[in-house]
Amino acid sequence: MRALLGFLLAAGFALAAHKPQPTPTVRTSNADVELTATLYADPAAIQELIGSDLGGYYVVVDVKLAPRNNEKIKIWRDDFQLKTDRDGERSKPYAPSQIAGKGALVVSQTEDGQSRTGLGIGIGMIGMGGGGAQPTNTSKMDRGSKSKEAPVLSRLEEKVLKEQETDQPASGLLFFPMEPKQKVKDLQLTYSGPGSKLLLRFK
Repeated sequence: MRALLGFLLAAGFALAAHKPQPTPTVRTSNADVELTATLYADPAAIQELIGSDLGGYYVVVDVKLAPRNNEKIKIWRDDFQLKTDRDGERSKPYAPSQIAGKGALVVSQTEDGQSRTGLGIGIGMIGMGGGGAQPTNTSKMDRGSKSKEAPVLSRLEEKVLKEQETDQPASGLLFFPMEPKQKVKDLQLTYSGPGSKLLLRFK
């Protein structure tokens, strides 16, 4: 009986450990647009959202933009930036093809101008090098003719925030390359679209 009870407790703890963490939603606005954002920083939550945890090296934000005063707004993914207070890293969202397509970006870290093996984000391949001084990121395109698109690409393209001009509410996902194990309280989303700049902190 004790053995059975111990097994059930262990199974319960294991299930709790793999349960996705809460995903906070915050909202702000200016005279031109209202922005709502839901943060997915936990790999298990990202897996549940899109069917892949993207190797654990991405933070995903589900955003909704609602124009105000019936005015059209132009939506560009590059207007968004995610910053972490942990080390000051700033990230722009990647397009689906940069994550899983034939032209996926391979990002390498450099220290004091010296190239070295570091964070590599490519087609189904992610690796991490050793620590040291504060790194900066450089990138190049992987255009290998034999590269195959990852199965997740179609799902990313379906769910990504579409770039467009619209007077209707629009929503979609943004994929930010980030060091793993980010804490929700450390992350800040900046939107530099129409009107004044919008800042969102997640709690």
